[in-house]
Amino acid sequence: MNAVLAAGGILYIFGQADLPGKVIVVVLCLGSAFTWSVMLTKWQQLRRARGTGESFLAQFRRERDPLHLFINNYESTGLPAVQHLPHGRGGSFLAVRER
Repeated sequence: MNAVLAAGGILYIFGQADLPGKVIVVVLCLGSAFTWSVMLTKWQQLRRARGTGESFLAQFRRERDPLHLFINNYESTGLPAVQHLPHGRGGSFLAVRER
């Protein structure tokens, strides 16, 4: 193992591999990069949804009448479900629930 590290490490091993081995390594690296990008995107969506959900709950708890949010057309655009579902009533959070 020390001889491999002394001789150039991973680049040396990659250079010594045959074509199918190189193709497999490249495909695995591309798949790994794609997977990490999906995980980071989902993490950002969940973080944004948590913040929007907390904002909605704070507004909901401030109001004495829950229908007041509907009457004032409360917008919750950061939730992933609101972004992907068809909207009634101009994109209101509560309008998605009506469907």
